[in-house]
Amino acid sequence: MKNLINICKMLPILLLVLGSCKEKSADPQNAVISTSELADYYLVAERTNTNQRLVVFYFTKDGDAVTASSHLQYALRVKEVNVENSIFSFDFDSDGKFVYTFELERDANGNLKLKSSSYSYSGGANELSFATIAKRTDAISFENDEFRTGSSPIKFGKDITSNASIIKWFDNGIYPFYMLGNVGFKTNNGQLFGAVVPSWKNISSPVMLVESEDEVLVSIKQ
Repeated sequence: MKNLINICKMLPILLLVLGSCKEKSADPQNAVISTSELADYYLVAERTNTNQRLVVFYFTKDGDAVTASSHLQYALRVKEVNVENSIFSFDFDSDGKFVYTFELERDANGNLKLKSSSYSYSGGANELSFATIAKRTDAISFENDEFRTGSSPIKFGKDITSNASIIKWFDNGIYPFYMLGNVGFKTNNGQLFGAVVPSWKNISSPVMLVESEDEVLVSIKQ
């Protein structure tokens, strides 16, 4: 009987402890976003500019440092970056004029997603029409594959003689290209520039975006 009384006295304490443990359990949506996590992701955005509309960010981790490579069709900037208060900011020319700002948050599974995105010149209006963040592991392969824009084919392959990576464009041209990590490509002359994304605007399936002559084309893998 005495043992039963003691157990009854301890029940409120046990319930309080168990309740406290439950309240302190990890919440993946509210976990702090660290700079190092960027290395697992890449960003693709489209600007409203009439030229160099597509921009691709991918990240490299070296020790505690994370470096962002930011590609436009005819430009590249590489610099060390940090996530502060869930915001990744990239000053393209390091002069405070051409600034990209991406506010990050988590989905229910703890994966990063965009809460907001912007690109502005000297603090002006936002000039991004769309942006997305994706895991690098979700980027579809495209080497030695064919894509189509409408009925026009885009073929990725190798030159028989030099074994260099080439694109057979639908203008019948052949363009040597190099990879942007595993998420995109750029031809040696910069004329063609693109990236693969798991979804884009109102398209929920994986596509390739290709910028050519100031136009961003959406291509489907065959």
